[in-house]
Amino acid sequence: MPTSLNAVGIDDWAFTKGINYGTAIIDLDRHTVIDLLCDRESKTVENWFKNMPEVKVVSRDRFSPYAMGVTNGSPNAIQVADRWHLLKNMGDALQTLLERKRQGIIASQTADDENVDVPPMQIAVQSHPVNRQSTRHKRLEQIKKMYADGVALKAIARELRVSRNTVRKYIHLHEPPSRQGIKTTNLARFIEYLYTRMKEDKKVKVVKLFNEIKGMGYNGAKSTLQSFLYPYTKKRNLTRLLMLARASWSPSKVSVLLCKNEELLSEKEKKVVVDICNASTDIMEAKILASKFRHMMENRRGHLLGEWMEEVSRSCIGELKRFAKSLMSDYQAVENALTLPWSNGQVEGQINKLKTIKRQMYGRAGFELLRKRVILHSAYYHQN
Repeated sequence: MPTSLNAVGIDDWAFTKGINYGTAIIDLDRHTVIDLLCDRESKTVENWFKNMPEVKVVSRDRFSPYAMGVTNGSPNAIQVADRWHLLKNMGDALQTLLERKRQGIIASQTADDENVDVPPMQIAVQSHPVNRQSTRHKRLEQIKKMYADGVALKAIARELRVSRNTVRKYIHLHEPPSRQGIKTTNLARFIEYLYTRMKEDKKVKVVKLFNEIKGMGYNGAKSTLQSFLYPYTKKRNLTRLLMLARASWSPSKVSVLLCKNEELLSEKEKKVVVDICNASTDIMEAKILASKFRHMMENRRGHLLGEWMEEVSRSCIGELKRFAKSLMSDYQAVENALTLPWSNGQVEGQINKLKTIKRQMYGRAGFELLRKRVILHSAYYHQN
């Protein structure tokens, strides 16, 4: 262990994922692992930092036991929240907003087309959707009914034995999302091409379409295409197929696009963002607020954080309000993250090396041997 420390980064690592965790402490100046702790309890972290009073900067994620441990063990140290996790948390808020607005946007896009005289379509279609999805439809109805009756999300998840993320997603949906089809392949890329071909040749065979898009890079099976095109080849309702091209986006991917610098987006990505923002003023407002937060981070303008949070509080975006509220409990560390150059980037790299060494031992060695190997490995490569 070095005789003096200036800046350290801390993060957790898993003995057994989802069950028990330890803590890695990295010297940010020397780029080395300096210690491993056997757990991630605040008292353990506190005791370690009490023995290292010379530490001036601590970079960490927003895990509350770490915040408490560092505060109690090294009260004079500057704490810096991890920027990646801040962006991830904001992206999660945007994803929740998009999930809430998604089917409403699809319905409005469908209604805008004068030729459409059918109900809003699903993003993925299967040959016998009612029989295949009846259980999932029932679960959706149960979730929505329980939520309308005032049952908490956690209680719904426990009662129905599903995750809270599933409950949170389903309460905003009119139809359950499909497990198969367009979402698990790159079929969305070829919808406009399929529409054009089926419009030109009303008797074109699915096998011919499959061979054509296979040569263009389609990575799915023929059965997936047959299942997907079944309603359109049977009824020749090509308007719904064309609308699918406009609606084939996922909240998880679009939330990344909303946070991203517009200069880094492709023309297709820009079009998706513009279409979605035009369909919802809430999403447009959320994109502006997310861009301001990213701009603060990129330009180290942490002094504007309070102003940004006030602007969010005046908005009508509940998801971003909750994100901003969560920052209040760790405000100074978040402001430091938007101002100072320190980050947990290299800490993540060291954790990956730790995982490699742990796997080499196949779980047969104890914590002390793992600790020695990781520290010596890190010191050796630093010297060389």
